[in-house]
Amino acid sequence: MNKNLINEQIAELNHALYEITGNDVFFSVPYTELEGEIGEMARAIDKLKDITESRNKTELELYQFKKQIEEQNIEMEFINEEITHQKEEILSAIRYSKKIQNALLPPKDFLDSYFPDNFLIYMPKDYVSGDFYWHYKSGATHIIIVADCTGHGVPGAMLTLLGIMMFDEAVRQHKSICPSEILTLVSQKIKEKLESEDEENQSDGMDAAVIMIKGRHCEYAGAGRSLFFIDNNGLNVIKGDRRSLGDKRNSQDYKFTNHEISLESGTKIIMASDGYTDQVGGNGKKFGTRTLKKLLNMDYDSISDLGVILESSLIKHKAHQEQRDDITVLGFTLP
Repeated sequence: MNKNLINEQIAELNHALYEITGNDVFFSVPYTELEGEIGEMARAIDKLKDITESRNKTELELYQFKKQIEEQNIEMEFINEEITHQKEEILSAIRYSKKIQNALLPPKDFLDSYFPDNFLIYMPKDYVSGDFYWHYKSGATHIIIVADCTGHGVPGAMLTLLGIMMFDEAVRQHKSICPSEILTLVSQKIKEKLESEDEENQSDGMDAAVIMIKGRHCEYAGAGRSLFFIDNNGLNVIKGDRRSLGDKRNSQDYKFTNHEISLESGTKIIMASDGYTDQVGGNGKKFGTRTLKKLLNMDYDSISDLGVILESSLIKHKAHQEQRDDITVLGFTLP
């Protein structure tokens, strides 16, 4: 073979190899069909070209993938910032709701001036509560209420605001001090406000315990809640109606049952929402009404001591379990 031709072919193959090392491989390698050393060299360079093309393609795909990930990360950062902002707005609204709810509730020492021996366990499940307590006094007449609205958290708290306003209206505007009349009026109002023909399964409402005390005379009515009182004869239970306020089954003329009793000085009265007895413990079982009654039958110096016992017993029972519902327990001794 002509020496000059060989030199030219080798020079062209060297150029092809240079192009490959420069990452520009979009060309054909010459002389791959030749026999001999030049053909072998050409085929080796062609194989190197294919490998380089594959590598470059992979690098391009990796680069594009990296850019896509970077763009997605930027988008996720934006989304996370937006979520954080929305979360702060929600928490701010909830904090303000709690402020409003606390402003409508009596202070925790609201009974101190009238019933010095008392206790209040008020444990919202969430930041705001679906339970509430309420007190009205006119002369020697006291009306005390413990209520438990459907749900907990913000939805339950919204119902508490409605409930407080309705009880206030029933007592102050309608001048009603009879517990059964108060419950009947509030139940009718709830049905008017919340019932809808398009929502047949409407279940919003509340359970409530209402007691009126005037001297030694007491009247009680309950919507799904019982009254516990302890006198010289021991523990007594007055069961409330098995209907909630706003219950769909309550006809417009349904009236709650009124119970009248005469109380002795030193009688201890306890009212509670179902969150206390429904709390599940480390054993997987509810605290239960039976256990509550055992605690109420214990010996203790004052009802405020009983409050400490009830709270510590609940915490011990609860163990590692999450709080299941809002909890309110109120107790006081007649002077």
